Amino acid sequence: MRSFLESMQDNVATTPEQMFSNWVATMIDRKLSDASRRRYFGVLSALYKEYLSSQNDTPDSEFLTNLRNFMVDTEGPIHATRMVERLRKVFGMVINDARHQPELALFLYMLLNASSDLTGAISLTVENYQPEFPQLDSVIDINTFHHRRRYVFDLGQSRKRMPQLYRETLVTIESYLMTRGIRFPQGFSVVSILSLWVAMARKVGIPLSEIRTAISEVPDDFSYLSLVPPTASNPDNSDPLTQSNTDIVKRTVAEAFSPSCDHWHAMKLRRGTSFADISEKLTEVLPDVYRATSFFYPEREYVKKTGKKIVREMVPVLPDIVFFRVQARYVADIDRTLRYANMAWVFRTVNTPDSDYSMIDNASMLTFERAIGQLTPDMKVELTDKRPIAIGREVRITGGVLTGYRGIVYDIKPSNQNPTISTPINQIFIRLSSSDFMKIEVAIPEEFIEEVDSEKIMNAR
Repeated sequence: MRSFLESMQDNVATTPEQMFSNWVATMIDRKLSDASRRRYFGVLSALYKEYLSSQNDTPDSEFLTNLRNFMVDTEGPIHATRMVERLRKVFGMVINDARHQPELALFLYMLLNASSDLTGAISLTVENYQPEFPQLDSVIDINTFHHRRRYVFDLGQSRKRMPQLYRETLVTIESYLMTRGIRFPQGFSVVSILSLWVAMARKVGIPLSEIRTAISEVPDDFSYLSLVPPTASNPDNSDPLTQSNTDIVKRTVAEAFSPSCDHWHAMKLRRGTSFADISEKLTEVLPDVYRATSFFYPEREYVKKTGKKIVREMVPVLPDIVFFRVQARYVADIDRTLRYANMAWVFRTVNTPDSDYSMIDNASMLTFERAIGQLTPDMKVELTDKRPIAIGREVRITGGVLTGYRGIVYDIKPSNQNPTISTPINQIFIRLSSSDFMKIEVAIPEEFIEEVDSEKIMNAR
């Protein structure tokens, strides 16, 4: 009963038969065992008959028989779920290859739009194209098209007939996916693309009724979706509210394939490679990606005495680690470029070639920034209405190796701007006691120095 009630939360069925069918679809989708399905089916059949009897109606025995047979003969989407996981892992490579292969660009367009209309995609003209997904921005940039170009996907439409284009496009897409380990035992078709989208939609928790609304036909791997009523009240799904919700669903699935927001990652430099070498290589090979990437290679000032001279130099905090923030679809390009050049490699979740790239959450990154007393380039510090740090005031250090120390500001001098930090930096001299002075040798952003309230100090004493 609990699973039945959960399946009804997003259900728009209006008849007992529709509710019953939706529940059966939910059981199949959740991959319940045959024994569990039969047991629950028996319980709900009794409730279904009892309800109709109370309404002086006769249960539809043929409906129950057909529904039971469908439930027994239908398996869950095991293969499609496995294939979509493989596709997600290589999605960045697919995007990169799609920039040079129009068939792959068309595949991505159909996939993210949950479309099985290959003929419509082949015939899509530049004037009718509407950018909807950030994941496709680097693949389909109509601003770079020749002014006489007519079709979005240049497949030689003026030289070939539609049946030939249809056939060749499917063969090219299938061959490419096979090289990436994505195979379809029953044969590849346009509906296979749709099955990949449905599998990802279920993976991210999109309700069955919303999936049914978003797709134009039901893939064989998800035949049980034919039991689910769509969320639209009209058959052509023309309700603007329903269409808006469908657009949200499609964008959600697109984000599951390849997040469009930036995330922090880390790369390991090989021996003999500097951060300048990395910057030069990426500027040369991936100029657009380099401009879209924020790098963080923190340095500290190192002071040593050579003879009678005081020598100051900037040294890396972590010499062989570079942090970078970029959209997920670019990480594979960066990793592949630097690996082939034998310069660096990007950290993964586990040490296997097909594993996901490790991402550093913002909270962990902020903790690291405070620990070393430096901010990443994407951080913008704005002074509020608090008073600026001045000589003679008591302050507390909130970032860097001296976090937690208090003292009286003895002197403030401007420091050389560190190119990896976007905030103004001052070197602050602090009197830690009546007899000791300490100069903080590392550059500290003013954000990591806060004034201690003198009234609170007096009350605490």
